[in-house]
Amino acid sequence: MNKIILLGHASSGLHEVEALLLSSGMQSARPSKRDNLTPADVVQTLCQAHQCADVNEATTEDDFAPVKAGAIWSGLAMDLMLGNLQQPLWGWADTRNIYWLDYWAELDPHATFVMVYDHPYKALQAMSAQLVDKPLEMEMARLLENWQAYNGAMLSFYSRHTSRCLLVNAGCAREQLQLYLEQLGTQLHGKVPKLDGAALAALETNGKAPLPLQANLALAISEAPEIAAPSITAWFGGDTDLDQHLLQQLLQDHPVALQVFAELEAASTVSNPPVDSSDVHPGTAWLQLIQQRQATADLVMALYEKLQTQLSQLQAQQSQITKLANELDQSKKLLANPPTQVQALPAPKLKELEEESDLLLTQLHQVQEELERYYLENQSLKKNQVKPKATLYGAADRIQQQLTYRLGAILIANSRSLGGWLRMPFALRREVRAYRVDMSKKAHQSLPPIHSYADAYEAECYKQHLSYKLGQAFLKYNKTPWGWFVLPFALASTANNFKKARL
Repeated sequence: MNKIILLGHASSGLHEVEALLLSSGMQSARPSKRDNLTPADVVQTLCQAHQCADVNEATTEDDFAPVKAGAIWSGLAMDLMLGNLQQPLWGWADTRNIYWLDYWAELDPHATFVMVYDHPYKALQAMSAQLVDKPLEMEMARLLENWQAYNGAMLSFYSRHTSRCLLVNAGCAREQLQLYLEQLGTQLHGKVPKLDGAALAALETNGKAPLPLQANLALAISEAPEIAAPSITAWFGGDTDLDQHLLQQLLQDHPVALQVFAELEAASTVSNPPVDSSDVHPGTAWLQLIQQRQATADLVMALYEKLQTQLSQLQAQQSQITKLANELDQSKKLLANPPTQVQALPAPKLKELEEESDLLLTQLHQVQEELERYYLENQSLKKNQVKPKATLYGAADRIQQQLTYRLGAILIANSRSLGGWLRMPFALRREVRAYRVDMSKKAHQSLPPIHSYADAYEAECYKQHLSYKLGQAFLKYNKTPWGWFVLPFALASTANNFKKARL
């Protein structure tokens, strides 16, 4: 009996690798024999009993240190293995397995660990929804620290148990699956996973599936011109060149994350092609942004034109109903008080007139039903219509309110005298407290991203101010004792570079 324990950061593509292994012969884990617990239930029980930190909140490698479970907890694992005793090769994936690596390694010497990783910009991309309306720098730093800590702990275990582990780059897993399976086969005892020809052909044909779109958004895109729909779908549902370029630029301010990724690549079980962070040219990203804007404009115009057509049809139906209602009123009046000529008509002719009146009434009801249908469609279109946003200004003020700019301004204001230098630590502390108070007051506010402001270019200008650059340097080096030692030199270097740039 062989089992494969998969783990990886939440943004690593862990479950896609699990799906590849399941298509290659690995079987899903069955519930435990006595308590009917799945592997996820077992891990959840262990985490609760030992008060493990949330895998998405931990920020240091110590937070992910393997937990020492007492002998009392061995029964859970043994019961799970008994439930899968008849399966020659089985396994499961869980990000929380990072806490229980020593636990499984000691209980089963035949257990194999598949560790999945991906580029750090995938972590930012996966958590992009959490970055909206929050202090960007602080939230990005927290996400990357979580990614660094998780993968650092994974590397630490891998270095101690290389013979029992596979380190898998999720971005290359599909293309290099056969090589990974061969490596995996050397570490298993008994059944070796093997991808059959039909499954391999299906994987090559399918490729990576695009991210699913929301139903309303997919419906709106279906109304877009044929030339615009692919660009909009790619924008909302995939990994664009623009995303990669901007995130690679952001990661330049976080060299530790890039260093951890380089270590993962160097230790990877199957050698991967080198990752070139300059693959996406800025001009290509800019051109893609223009294409996406144009495609969005085409979509808005298409929806607007459809709405206008529906309104025109609705007005025509209303006119027809008014006309038929007038004719019906006249017919009712004639039937109630028929003129002398009508009264003189024979009974068959009167019956024919009554039938025509009934037919006219039936047609009126049909038109009314049609009008109601058009009205409901019109209401639905109005509800899904993309509303133009109001023009926003104040990007520069948003930058000035950021902690980076405020701390830099304090550094400049207190650097002009000896007394200012002595007061500087207290002034910086007061400013941080004031910033936190401001953030707590604005916690309920939902501000749009700065790039959506009409004067967003001013924000970039303010980021070139000495205040902003000094604040960046301060926040970068104030987190560790070694950083405090380097901080004065970093601030001086930043000021000198700023002066040289202005000459």
